[in-house]
Amino acid sequence: MKIITKIISIFVIFVFILIAKPAHAFYLEVPQSVKNLFTVFKSDKALAQESSTIMPPPPTDPAQPAPYSGTYQPYQPTDGTVPPPSGMDGQPMNQPYPMPPQEGMAPPSGNQYQEQGMPGGQNYQDNGKQLDQMKRGISQMSRQVKQFEQMIASAEKKGTAIPEEIKQNLAKIKSIIESVQNAKSQEDLQAADTSELQELMQSLEEYRRNVMEAQQRLDGMKRGMKGMEQGLKMFKTQITRLTKQKITIPSEITDNIARLETIISTIKNAKTIEEMDAIDFDFMQDVMENLDDDRRQLEILARWPKSLKQINSELTKLNRELTKSKTIVSRLAKKDIDLQAEYTAFADAVNKLKSVRDEAVAKMAAGDSEEAFSLLEDDFFGQMDDVWQNQKIIMTMNNLGRFAAEFKQNMAKANSMVKNLKRKKVDTANLEAIISQANSKGQEILTLLKAKPIDEEALIEALDELENIKQEFESETSELTGQEDALPWEKGPQQFKQVSLPQGFDKYVPQK
Repeated sequence: MKIITKIISIFVIFVFILIAKPAHAFYLEVPQSVKNLFTVFKSDKALAQESSTIMPPPPTDPAQPAPYSGTYQPYQPTDGTVPPPSGMDGQPMNQPYPMPPQEGMAPPSGNQYQEQGMPGGQNYQDNGKQLDQMKRGISQMSRQVKQFEQMIASAEKKGTAIPEEIKQNLAKIKSIIESVQNAKSQEDLQAADTSELQELMQSLEEYRRNVMEAQQRLDGMKRGMKGMEQGLKMFKTQITRLTKQKITIPSEITDNIARLETIISTIKNAKTIEEMDAIDFDFMQDVMENLDDDRRQLEILARWPKSLKQINSELTKLNRELTKSKTIVSRLAKKDIDLQAEYTAFADAVNKLKSVRDEAVAKMAAGDSEEAFSLLEDDFFGQMDDVWQNQKIIMTMNNLGRFAAEFKQNMAKANSMVKNLKRKKVDTANLEAIISQANSKGQEILTLLKAKPIDEEALIEALDELENIKQEFESETSELTGQEDALPWEKGPQQFKQVSLPQGFDKYVPQK
């Protein structure tokens, strides 16, 4: 019982799925069964016409002899005597008339008439079955034609102009279908003009494919635009956020957004495939590429507040070191160690960085972000090592007693780095040459420190050269390891999501 219940449940679910399942795309064709039956009926019609011209009509009374189809020849005896008088039927008077059927004898059956095409017996029943089969096949065609009518009616509502030839072909097909559906006999079917049916159905099917394909392209493109529109909306929200932070957005970016919005609106409002095909999709792709470049620029703009904060932090640190250096220089001057030139160079460099910062801020406010970031990269962060070099000389002169220990520690770190790179099969020849130069210059400085009195000019010059060697070492190390210091606006999470073309965009765009 449980098994039966389970089977019934599965059957109910299966039926429900069949009912609930959306209709698949239809297509127009003359069913093969209809083609075969039309061929049979045409053959029967031809045979019937042939029989009517060759065979005599069948007798209506089995008791009467069949009419004689040859030329009448009177009876002539072989001995030359006059024949005896004959009756009305040409038989000799002394011959009896044909006898009626005797008991046990029957007239010809329907099977005998069947051979002559008579509507009797099994042949008549077969014709009835064929008529029913024909009507079932035509009903299938009728459903297809109704779906086609609904399709073109929907297309017309959306603005598609249906060719007059298609409408005429549709009317012809409907007329043929109606004739077949109203047929009561094989003769009615044979009278229907079905010679053009296959060609007419094929013309509608070709048009259906074109219309359906066009509609699928149009619908697919519109669906794709929804995703693009959502992405563009998020894009604009981020831009609004930047504007509230008093960041000027370049006009090229807002122009590209406006162009893309216009294209999306045109596609969304297109009612026919002709309207969509009129869109310049090459131009659309160019706008999308430009907008992607704009996105990278906007990412940098979005990091401007954080970058400016870091710039100000660097200047604050430099100002603090400048104040400390001034105190050290004043104290060393009392020991006859003159570092005023180094302090002045340090102070001038810091002031120049402040000017670069102020100029970059002005360019950002004017919307010239590209020039602003280029200025900061070259004249602010690009000069930072040189600015700190003067401060390091002052600090080294203030801590000459610790130079030997610090130099030894730094050389050990450099040699350890070379060993690590060698284990990774990295060519360290240039790096080792730089270390050798640094070691020589360090030994020179240690010698100058031991001399009495200290040659301050030579010592300061040697320390300056050692700082240059150190910068060269750091640059070579960054190149070998690929670990370079990123600029502030090059770091941080992505804030602007790329506005992408819809998936399968190429199949929706008309091919040239």
